[in-house]
Amino acid sequence: MDKKNYDQIEKLFVTAFLIASKGKPLSDFAMHLDLLDRVGVDIGHNYRNIDGASKFIQAISHSLKKDFQSDINEANYVSILSDGSTDSAILEQETVFIRYVSHGVPVSFHAAVVTLNHATADGVLDGIKTALEMNDISYEKLVSHDCEGPKLVSANFDGASVMMGNRSGVAGKITREAPYVVPVHCVAHKLELSVLDAVKGLLPLKNFEEVFKQIFKFYHNSPKMRRELKTISQIFETDLVHLSDVKNVRWLASKERAVRALRTSLHSVIQHFETVATGRTEQSSKAKGWLAKIKTVTFIKTLFILLDVLPLLTEVSLVFQKEDLLVTTVSQEIEGVMLKLTQLKVQPETGENLKAFMDLYSPQDGTFDGVIQLIGQSKHVNFKQDMFFNSLIDGIVKYIDKRFECFSQAPLKYFKVLDYTEWPTDRCSLSVYGCEEIDALLEHYHPLFTDEEKTRIKDEFTTLKGYLKNCKKTVYDCYSNLLFSRPQCFKVFLKIVELMFTISPCTAICERLFSSMNLVKSSHRSVLSQDNLNNILTIMTHGPKSLKDFDPRSAIKEWTTGCKGTRHVKGHGLHEQAGISLPYPHCFKSTTSPEMHKALE
Repeated sequence: MDKKNYDQIEKLFVTAFLIASKGKPLSDFAMHLDLLDRVGVDIGHNYRNIDGASKFIQAISHSLKKDFQSDINEANYVSILSDGSTDSAILEQETVFIRYVSHGVPVSFHAAVVTLNHATADGVLDGIKTALEMNDISYEKLVSHDCEGPKLVSANFDGASVMMGNRSGVAGKITREAPYVVPVHCVAHKLELSVLDAVKGLLPLKNFEEVFKQIFKFYHNSPKMRRELKTISQIFETDLVHLSDVKNVRWLASKERAVRALRTSLHSVIQHFETVATGRTEQSSKAKGWLAKIKTVTFIKTLFILLDVLPLLTEVSLVFQKEDLLVTTVSQEIEGVMLKLTQLKVQPETGENLKAFMDLYSPQDGTFDGVIQLIGQSKHVNFKQDMFFNSLIDGIVKYIDKRFECFSQAPLKYFKVLDYTEWPTDRCSLSVYGCEEIDALLEHYHPLFTDEEKTRIKDEFTTLKGYLKNCKKTVYDCYSNLLFSRPQCFKVFLKIVELMFTISPCTAICERLFSSMNLVKSSHRSVLSQDNLNNILTIMTHGPKSLKDFDPRSAIKEWTTGCKGTRHVKGHGLHEQAGISLPYPHCFKSTTSPEMHKALE
């Protein structure tokens, strides 16, 4: 392949990458090439079809995977993250990620999305094994401490019994083969469920949500009503924002946005409903009914309570969805949010919105904010004695405590000993601190360490305490640097640190991948093959985020040497065994021009 042909192939690969990274249909490939032709870019005459795009995307995907697969083989430990969903073709899809430590940081690698034959525990486990095999990783070797290579130490799933069941669930089947594997229920999901448990049976909140959803549908389904609402807002010079739905997925984040939108638009909504209610249409009768509920002390009080409670929970939920989350961080975040909730209960005046409610509410004349005339009795409100407010806070704290108790149990609680910010300061106490916890970790993971390693780990821990006792860096940054540099004096003990970094507390990355899958495999592309789907998702997940950062040379090398079939250059076919002479990687630099990038973007 001469330089001219190579330049043409390179441009085709860049175009294929653009198609895949944006989740566009493969049929768009030919259209983009026509555009390049139109602006004078020389791209040749071969591979200008869907099949060509598919082959290039496959090569790009495989070249991306090779780096991850090499790093996984060098890691000591791995965790499996898995979650299920139904795609546009009504197929049960299971996504599998592998978490490991590379260059001092935890990495989550997208192994595959696998179609399940059965949505049972056996079917899901078979799907996980298939995803691993697609990356030349043996499940049997991962759970066998007698074989060389990385060992499975944790499995992170959602809370469904088919996944987390101790007896017949996927987690139970894995732990029977490798008892030291720690099953972890996704902490972001746990938090959502804790809140949902707490609000069950709270009638004011149930009524609030019913009314709110009706308001959303009222405006969402009627452009005319949205226009009228905007006009009312402009006439009375009141604030207005888009009223969003309360979604089932990511309940906390969507709920917070929704109640904030309602608070901002409250005056406009009430004024519009009062205008609509004067008519004689079906909408008028609905507006009258909603006004009777909205213009009450209970509804507005509930709104302002949620405005203070939900941001505290949403903040923790967002922390739990970060890729660098450690198991030691979970307990700290949970304790922090429960302290904030308890403070809000004991000192309601510390809540910005609770204080605002008390300032705006006038029980004497039955008004709110001076202009909203309330319906019904306008009783005095004391949040310290308010039954709904206290029940809500107590319920959230209770169920969070219950659902997160596993992080206060063996073996996860033992990793807390690595948090040097809580180490004692005096020498005598520090010298013996954490020895029992290290022994407990070594006992739990005993098949993974030799007797010599166990002895060295204990000795190196003592040295590490002297090294870190005055460390000012964050726990994550400090241990990340040590894992990257691997100093000889802590070389064996860092296996314990690597264990902590490898255990995944959250499957948020699986949810994000399903969002990408729904973009790629839509109702208009429901027949997309599983191979093409996986290749595109790999590029979307692990490929460069900018077109200018994509270097196609490794993918071209994979295409010429690693993919099956015939290569067509210079207008004729060359079989893969014909020995294509490829000027890769040092003969010349990538020649993709800025003009081409501009045309594609």
